[in-house]
Amino acid sequence: EGFGGRDGGNTFFRRRSGVGLSYNPYRWHQDIDPDAGVVRLVFGMGTRAVDRADGDYTRLIALNAPSRRPETTPDAELDHAQRKVDLLDLESRRLIELPIEQVAPVCTDFPVGLFLDGAVVSFHG
Repeated sequence: EGFGGRDGGNTFFRRRSGVGLSYNPYRWHQDIDPDAGVVRLVFGMGTRAVDRADGDYTRLIALNAPSRRPETTPDAELDHAQRKVDLLDLESRRLIELPIEQVAPVCTDFPVGLFLDGAVVSFHG
C-alpha cells in the first residue's frame, strides 16, 4: 500500500501537524512559563492534535523550553508516545486511522525524535 499522496500512494498525510495555544495549562517543570504557550505536535493529519478524545498522545512542546519533556523516564516516554496516525484515503476521500507502526517505517523522512524517542527507532535500522 502506498503512503503519502505526494509519493503517488493512495493516502495523504502531513509529516508534522499541530496546534498552538497561547497559554500552557500543562506546567510540568518550574522552568516553563505558562504565558509562553504550548504546541501539541503530531505525526499525520492535525486532527489528533485538536481532538484528543481517543486516548492517544501528542508531543507537547513548551514554547519557552522546547527541549523539556513532560515525561520523566524513558518508560514514560514510551507510554506516552503517539500510537495512531490519521491519513486521508484519496480513493474513498475519507479520513482513516492506522497504527503508527504501519506508517512510520515506509516514511524515510519520518522525524522519529520529534514524536517517539525510540518507540520506532528499530524501524529505521
